[in-house]
Amino acid sequence: MFEQYTVLPEFYDRLNGEADYKAYAEWLSENIPKGASVLDLGCGTGEISIALSKKGYMITGLDYSSEMLAEASQKAEKNRSDIFFTCQDMTSFSVSHLYDAVVSCFDCLNYLLSKDKLLSAFCRVYTALDNNGLFIFDMNAPAKFEKLYADNTFVIEEDGIFCVWENEYNTRSRRCKFYINIFVENNGAYDRYYEEQCERSYKLSDITECLDKAGFELVSITADFDGASVDEDTERYYFIARKKQ
Repeated sequence: MFEQYTVLPEFYDRLNGEADYKAYAEWLSENIPKGASVLDLGCGTGEISIALSKKGYMITGLDYSSEMLAEASQKAEKNRSDIFFTCQDMTSFSVSHLYDAVVSCFDCLNYLLSKDKLLSAFCRVYTALDNNGLFIFDMNAPAKFEKLYADNTFVIEEDGIFCVWENEYNTRSRRCKFYINIFVENNGAYDRYYEEQCERSYKLSDITECLDKAGFELVSITADFDGASVDEDTERYYFIARKKQ
C-alpha cells in the first residue's frame, strides 16, 4: 500500500489556493457553540484548525500524515494559535477528553476505502464526543467522481510549481486513483516529485446508514454552505449529525 500525503504536504497550500477556508470556517462557527472544544479530524496543513482557533474555539488537530502535521504545526506557531496536534489514524484514534464537536473537512473521509473503515471512523468520532456533541463533515458525492474526476487529467500552475494530476476511476470498486506529478523550479531546472492517492465514492444511503449504526442522529445534509438541497448533480455533501443520548 502506497503512503499518501508524504510528498504533497510541502506544496499542498500553494496548489490548493482555490479552497475557501474562510467560508468553511464561518459555516462551522455558525453551527458550533462559541468557545467549544473541537477535534479537527484529518486537519491537513491546519488551515481550518487555525481559522477556528482564531474564532475562540479550543482546537485539537488530528491527521495520519506526519508531514502534513509538520506543516500545520509551523503554520500554527506563525499564527500564534494554541493548537494541539496528534498523529493518529481516523479509524482507530483515541482521545484524552471528550469534545463538544468533531469536524472533518475537504473530503478527508473519502480516503477511507471501505464501508467498514468509514463505520469505524464514525464509531471513533462517537466515542470522542460529549453528550449531544456535533459531528460536522463533508464528503465528495458520486457525481464528482463520475463527472469531474472520472479519467480526467488536470494541470495546476503556480509560481515555480507545475502539477499534472491524472485520475483513474473504477466504476465497479467506486475507487479513484490519483497520480500526481509535481515539478518544482530549482535554479532554472525542475525537480520532479511523485505521489499516488486514492479516494472512494460512497452512496448517500451508505453514509447515512453508517452514521445511524455509529449512534448519530442526522440533523441536516446540504449541497453547500447556504443550505441548498442535494440532488444527483451534487458534487459534495455537507453533513451535520448529533450524538444520540
